[in-house]
Amino acid sequence: MKKPAKAILEELKSDGKERVMFYIDKDLQTKFKKVCAQKKVRMSNVVERLIQDFLDEIKEK
Repeated sequence: MKKPAKAILEELKSDGKERVMFYIDKDLQTKFKKVCAQKKVRMSNVVERLIQDFLDEIKEK
């Protein structure tokens, strides 16, 4: 069942998260997508954890 675009946008707005865009090399992007698909992990969750780990590491120094 496909949702209309308006419903998807409203759902995204209601989750309380800020959307950001990042740019990575095309080869790296392909590898990243492949690994995430194999592990059945959402790419956004991986990026969120990477940022949080980075912030935690900076805080410790």
